[in-house]
Amino acid sequence: MKEQKKLNKGFNIKVPFEILSNKELSENEKLILSLDYTFNSKKKFNVMTHIDVGELFSLHPNIVGLCRKSLIAKGYLIKDNKDKRIYYLTDKLKKFEIPKIDEEAVISLCIIPFEIYNHTNLTTGSKLLWGEYNTMSNSQKGYFKKRTTTSEKMNISIGSITNWTKQLFTYGFLEEYEVKSEYYGKQKFVRTIKFKREKPVDELDNVFDNDVISNSKKSKSVDDYKSDILGPI
Repeated sequence: MKEQKKLNKGFNIKVPFEILSNKELSENEKLILSLDYTFNSKKKFNVMTHIDVGELFSLHPNIVGLCRKSLIAKGYLIKDNKDKRIYYLTDKLKKFEIPKIDEEAVISLCIIPFEIYNHTNLTTGSKLLWGEYNTMSNSQKGYFKKRTTTSEKMNISIGSITNWTKQLFTYGFLEEYEVKSEYYGKQKFVRTIKFKREKPVDELDNVFDNDVISNSKKSKSVDDYKSDILGPI
């Protein structure tokens, strides 16, 4: 009997500027590659199936499969030579050229919590935008960058920013969303809501609470794969 998987609601996804600002990647590719980036800092690889990733991000497995093929073709991911279920992050992100935007807008690391990336009605773009807004949510003003700056950083249209912001506000993921008239024109102020966590993100290693990564009955745990690849730990 197949063991029932339970998603770890405390598992956060890290989205670095090398991914968020990448002109070569679609929104879905950015989110999926961010999962590999998050795993890379802990496990050095990702053994999740297309079905598992789809369940995590509320995406169809076929979309996940197409994105992974694209990421491999673009040189961001590679498969293990022996076990094709294992994905590794390449060093291509290290060669990413920093966009010519203001420094603060570029170097921030986005953190996307489970409630956002797993939401069935949010578009992938909205999920990434929430992460960008969250980088300045604790500041005195909240997120106050111009839409043109956000547009340039995320390589999306200004219209998409407006639509995705409204979507996030509609579903209650923005604590503050206000457009104020300043002496230099209208300025948007955004503040994201906060999620309570029992443990900080760096202590969470597993996407599934019971460590079941693959749907296969013969599948190994992440630690088993790590032991096979890296030797005894």
